[in-house]
Amino acid sequence: MEHRKQFDLLIVDDDDPFRELMIKAFTRRGLSAIGANCVTHAIALCDDIIPSKAILDLRMPGPSGLVLVEFLKNKFPEIQIVILTAFGSIVSTEAAIKQGASAYLIKPCNISDVLAAFEPSSQQSDVPVDFPSIAQVEWDYIQRVLRDCGGNVTRTAQVLNLDRRSLQRRLANPPNLK
Repeated sequence: MEHRKQFDLLIVDDDDPFRELMIKAFTRRGLSAIGANCVTHAIALCDDIIPSKAILDLRMPGPSGLVLVEFLKNKFPEIQIVILTAFGSIVSTEAAIKQGASAYLIKPCNISDVLAAFEPSSQQSDVPVDFPSIAQVEWDYIQRVLRDCGGNVTRTAQVLNLDRRSLQRRLANPPNLK
């Protein structure tokens, strides 16, 4: 029988700097953490590791994080899973919880928020979910398209069907972030 290494956290996010920052932050708090940049990589890792908790992004290249929620719950029934995404919606929240996620958080959030999401009391809270404002969702979407277009404002404006100057005004005035 092969030996698989225990990890406190499996962190799956296609944003490499963000994922590495999360791994370092949790390691500084005394937790063992390992990362994967996509669902396929995470599934392959699960042949060699046993995570007790997972932090997953929903929107990544390839299969959705929801596919990984189902896979992890089948392979490790006791695993606690927190979805951490910049693109939250009621539909995706409901789908993630039905698949077995313990909690669903909207980026940006801090490490303390993520750790609190793993606590049993937070999973049974009557506190309403804090969804982002429409302005925040719009800002996040514009930022994602801008990133996908390699920072090219003209191309981003074309993709978004906006006038370039209108897009530049929006980029110059981000919404009030929490």
